[in-house]
Amino acid sequence: MTRPQILAAARDGALAYGATLAALTALVTLIALLSGGEHRGAPVDWFRTATMLVGLGLHAPVDLTVPGLGRLSITATPLVVTLFVAAVVAVVTWRAARSRPAGAPGTALPEAAVTGATIGVLAALVAAIGAGPLGYARSTTLGAEGLSRVGASPLVTLLSATVLGTLVALAGRAAAGVSGWRARRERVGAVLGPWRPHVRLARDLTLGILLTGILTGVILTAANGEWSPTSLRDAAADIPGADIPTTDLPDAGGGSWWVVLLLLPNILVTLGGFGMGGSLAVDGSAAAARSDEPFEYHNAVGLLTGTAGLHGLLWCVLAVALVTLVVGVRAALRHAPEDRLASGWWQPAVVMALTWAALAWLTRVGAGGSGSLPFVGDVDARGTLGLGLPSTMLMAAAWAVLAAVAGPQLARAVGGTWPQVAARLGGRQLHPAWATLLADAELRAGRRPTGRLEGLGEELREGRRPPPTHPLGESRDRDRKILLTVGGVLAAVVLLALLRSLIAATLFTPERAVSSYLDAVEAKNAQEALQRVSDSAKPDGAAPLLHDAAMGALPEHDLDDADGTGDSRTVTARFVTAGGDVRRTFEVTREGTAFGTFDEWKVTDPFSQVTVESLEGGTTGDLKIDEAAVKLGDAQSLLAFPGIHDVTATPQSGFEVAPVKIVALEPRAASVSVDGSVSPQGQAALDAAVKKLVDGCAAQTTADPAGCRLQTWGLVEPVRYRVVSYPTVTLQPAMEPDQAPSVRTVRPGTLQATSSSQFGGTQSQTVSFEVEGDFTWSGGAPGDATIFTAAASR
Repeated sequence: MTRPQILAAARDGALAYGATLAALTALVTLIALLSGGEHRGAPVDWFRTATMLVGLGLHAPVDLTVPGLGRLSITATPLVVTLFVAAVVAVVTWRAARSRPAGAPGTALPEAAVTGATIGVLAALVAAIGAGPLGYARSTTLGAEGLSRVGASPLVTLLSATVLGTLVALAGRAAAGVSGWRARRERVGAVLGPWRPHVRLARDLTLGILLTGILTGVILTAANGEWSPTSLRDAAADIPGADIPTTDLPDAGGGSWWVVLLLLPNILVTLGGFGMGGSLAVDGSAAAARSDEPFEYHNAVGLLTGTAGLHGLLWCVLAVALVTLVVGVRAALRHAPEDRLASGWWQPAVVMALTWAALAWLTRVGAGGSGSLPFVGDVDARGTLGLGLPSTMLMAAAWAVLAAVAGPQLARAVGGTWPQVAARLGGRQLHPAWATLLADAELRAGRRPTGRLEGLGEELREGRRPPPTHPLGESRDRDRKILLTVGGVLAAVVLLALLRSLIAATLFTPERAVSSYLDAVEAKNAQEALQRVSDSAKPDGAAPLLHDAAMGALPEHDLDDADGTGDSRTVTARFVTAGGDVRRTFEVTREGTAFGTFDEWKVTDPFSQVTVESLEGGTTGDLKIDEAAVKLGDAQSLLAFPGIHDVTATPQSGFEVAPVKIVALEPRAASVSVDGSVSPQGQAALDAAVKKLVDGCAAQTTADPAGCRLQTWGLVEPVRYRVVSYPTVTLQPAMEPDQAPSVRTVRPGTLQATSSSQFGGTQSQTVSFEVEGDFTWSGGAPGDATIFTAAASR
């Protein structure tokens, strides 16, 4: 290249970059002025924002440095900006190539490289110089001090701008010298040589899939509920300890519509790639200085991963399949009938895979950074979100192969059956040989060709054009079989999709999960009920009440429709009880799939809490909740299946314990007190034991009867005792299971003691006493009851 050529190519690059930056600066200024808010920024803010937009459009990350925290790098490529930059470079280089004399052969690529390098250098320099704080925050002090630096990465901007500028400049120079959009497109296409038809097929197929991205979004939204940024914010707010900082950015005129427009192509690419079967992948990793192990998270959602609970994806894939077949037929109709696209099936597959690899790479959102956080220490984190490259490339190649292989076969079948439909599908680029075949098929069917086939039909009918050597009618039977086969396959797919949707809507729903759980509880099948419970909700340790014997009666109930979106829903149940209706909300979550395609919902809060206590200690600890035996001391805050449970207890000797019911239908703890009272039989046995003890004391003649410990004074043996009144006693429940109930005196009894006096004659004393001791009774005859360790006083 000569020096003038180098200067001219460099000038083209400078003009292209300058025009791009100026246009984006003007656009940012207009949006800032129209968006409202207290601070719309200043010219330096608009210029820096435009610089970052250029960097983002070139897939360069934006780096943010926050004093005291660290550095954060974010990569999000708005394809609108990428296409705009490419369009400006193409127009500038095309016009420059037309206005200058053509250079020597072989100089097109060096000139394009000089133009691309100039764009890269300028973009990198401006990105480095223009980095700084933004003043869009309502507090200009915060805007200046909160971010010490924000701007696009100069190095990545240099590399990506050079590559993109070189490729687009080369295409612009290749299109120079011809007029009209179609001619320029043909000129650029001629450079591709034998790959041209495969590139065209991949292009048409990509455009068709991108258009189905709109349908994919509608289907997924309708099938999986609404989504809004508020739901993410509310979900993050539920995380314990989560503190989400907010920055007061200007109000964008009642909504961030310009952000949606900026990312609209990205959304279409993501929806289109996901609809054709590519995976949405989330990858993240983080390492903290105060953490023993690094954090790793990897997840993928898509056709090849079993959809992970997303409804409607099969319908999206079916739409892509129909588009693929239409594009395949259209491509076949634009080539000679003898051309066999199927023989070169691998070429469109390669082009399609590379195209979608580039789109998936550009539309992935990445973030990474390092810094120091309170209570955590030094942190280094990375993460990406977007279409998975392997799955997207695989599915893109598969659809290209289907279009290349099935297109020619379906083209003959559609052309022989519906010639006019095939003619409209081929459009203006319908191959002449196909046009003759279609016109001949119309005539052989006894119809008069119309539209673009009308002239050919006249020529064939008048003999001015020879009939085709192999008319479509020769293979009509085969073509009909092909159509029937394809139609049958599509009908089967639709039927299977409908059947899957019907099964999913009836058997694999949040309401069904709760209903199946409650049915198992009502049937007292603990194993079946636990299968409907989320693994995170199952207790780690012992669960004395989570088995068949501890399942109570479940009242009549009905369920409301599920509320919520995403992987978590709520289902409200209404239980009809004698004390009134009880409403309970069950939380359910989506966990895995059944048979690889149906969502499995599990209940995350299935249990109730049961608390049993005894204020008087009226049992020995042998407690039964329904048919499950537990110790009284262990019956505090036990997990139980919802229901109305019967609580019974084995009473201590001489006591009775009335059975009680505990209504445990809600998640909160249901408490009940199991207290014993002295039974009539126990009171009779107690009275008999007291009488036996007192009569035994009165039958003795000593001043200190054995086992009675009566305190008398001045009596001379022998002493005669007469019972004046028996004491009134009651039982005190034992506090420990291995102890006996104790006797407590309510009203003391009295004895009349008579003996000889030391001074002659007789003397008598009235002695009152209380009975104390342990009461034992086997439950037989009252006379068998005994009081041990009896004591008497005064």
